[in-house]
Amino acid sequence: MARLWIIILVLGYVADQAICTDNPEYGDIRLVGGSVPNEGRVEIYYIDGWGTICDDNWGITDADVVCKQLGYAWALQANPVAFYGAGSGPIYLDDVECYGNEDAVYNCENAGYYIHDCSHYEDAGVVCETDDIQPEDGLLRLTSHKTDGSWGQLDIMYRGLWGSVCPADFNMNDANVACKQLGFQWAVEFYFDNDYSTCWSWITDIECTGTESSLLDCDYDGLYQQYCDVLYSSVYIECSDGDNTDEFPEYLPVRLRDGEDDHNGRVEVYAEGEWGTICDQKWTIADAKVVCRQLGYDGALEAKKNAYYSEGDGPIHFKKFRCDGSENYLSACRYTDTADDDTCSHADDAGVVCIEYDDDEDDNFTGGPSDYYGPTVDYSYLDTSTPSVISTCYNPCVNGYCVSSLP
Repeated sequence: MARLWIIILVLGYVADQAICTDNPEYGDIRLVGGSVPNEGRVEIYYIDGWGTICDDNWGITDADVVCKQLGYAWALQANPVAFYGAGSGPIYLDDVECYGNEDAVYNCENAGYYIHDCSHYEDAGVVCETDDIQPEDGLLRLTSHKTDGSWGQLDIMYRGLWGSVCPADFNMNDANVACKQLGFQWAVEFYFDNDYSTCWSWITDIECTGTESSLLDCDYDGLYQQYCDVLYSSVYIECSDGDNTDEFPEYLPVRLRDGEDDHNGRVEVYAEGEWGTICDQKWTIADAKVVCRQLGYDGALEAKKNAYYSEGDGPIHFKKFRCDGSENYLSACRYTDTADDDTCSHADDAGVVCIEYDDDEDDNFTGGPSDYYGPTVDYSYLDTSTPSVISTCYNPCVNGYCVSSLP
């Protein structure tokens, strides 16, 4: 009898993994091959029984629709290349391109049933969110087929749909706020890539000090009111839970003050709950390079000393930075605390001159992040009052609007 109960429990578990019904209907889906019920290879039911979906153009918005169809809130990962093993039977769908608001995956743009150029080694999979989280504007998530929860593409929700964050002016202070909003301690890295983009881009030109509790507390261009082509680039961040401070030291926000423009000024650091300055002892171009990288610039031209940008006020937090120039943020460098130190005054406040992308014609350019900043395209001429839904190569939407044609 005990053995019989074990068999029943195992069979029940396997059935639960598939998330299917006893009498499937055309268009029903299930997840197969995962270790838990909310993940697996996506299979769809049609004329010839259960079949798979090819991973060509498979992305997070497609996975969102699958997860919502199964009763989950949304997706966490869109896994390609038969991540959960190769299926069998027909491959029903290929080139699936969802906008995220469809109620079933077969309602998304696709090549048509049975039309594909795939093998089962390209079967698509998903991981769905299991928490009962209510959608709201400004909600964040990290998505990637490689994510462990602390790294991935940064997505933000608006009007019930997930969209990406435009890379324009994004920096480590912005990443730090996003990580804190997601429940982590601080940010350790950000970069730009285009291999996992959503259809929509919701927010751009974010300007955080690094101390805010959510991205919507920062300055930014209005949600949905921007022109960023997410075909080219989206923001990825990595967060730390604060446990491994040897590898990922605590992040401290920085800012520039009293410069001639946004690219230069006195360096100020937020520590112990207040902004303060840095003493210029041993202040070098390598240190300046890290400050500029942290603020999203592409390098540094000069490391300024002797309160070049006027004397600050408040505490002098640190001195004797020893950056090698490769660090992602200033507090990841070695430095000396200035507590109970009378060798520095505000006459020694350090400053920097940063350089933006494409200004590297200057002979003194020291280099910075090599990340590609995708071009920003202005589609303001488009009539978005009655958008029509069609599929274009890899990126069916432009700036959150689905458009029928581009000049």
